[in-house]
Order: sequence, then C-alpha cells, then structure tokens
Amino acid sequence: MYPLVPHLYPVPHLYPVPHLFPVPHYFPPSATPTNDAGAMGPVSEWMPEHLWPKVKGLEVVPCFKNLGDDMIGESDDWKKWFNDEKPEQLPLPGVYGEKDDVTNQPRCSEFQTLL
Repeated sequence: MYPLVPHLYPVPHLYPVPHLFPVPHYFPPSATPTNDAGAMGPVSEWMPEHLWPKVKGLEVVPCFKNLGDDMIGESDDWKKWFNDEKPEQLPLPGVYGEKDDVTNQPRCSEFQTLL
C-alpha cells in the first residue's frame, strides 16, 4: 500500500487545461514595442508618441495585424475611445469591436482587448 502523503501525488484538476483557455504561445503579455513604428499620421494629435511603438508591436497578434493603419484611418473613432473615462467598457473601434461574419464571435477575445 502507498503511504498517505497527499503532496506526493499530482492532482490533475489543479493543472491548467490548455484546450479550455486557448492562448497562442506567441501571445505577448503586453505590447512589445517595435523599433520601426513608422509615422503616426493624425494619431499624433491625441496619442503620446511613446505609445505608438507599443501599438505597432501589437500587430504580431493576428487579431491586431493592421491596428496601426486602422487607427490612422479611423483616427476620430479611436480618439474618442482613447479619451473616454472607461474605454475598457466600450467596444473597440472599427472591425476590432465587430463580430466575425462566419462564426458570429467577436473578432478579438476579451483577453486580447485588454492588451
């Protein structure tokens, strides 16, 4: 018979189950700034310059692959969202706050929108 020492036996339910919380391995914990952020365009009127490399760094995440260009193209919508007192309670501007046509699921997960 085995000794009754509970800490020696793995408890399966205490380990994370990857298929329940699918987070791609390349998912950055926060925006990793890029060295070549490019021009900010009209975004420079309302966003601090030091944030732009972080925005462009998010483009490695498939959900945000065109984020910088979309922010430039829809600058007024992003400015309103950016300057809101509680932007985390608002949908992201543009396609980022919409649902996918095929799956009817949000294009970006709640976790992704926190980045």
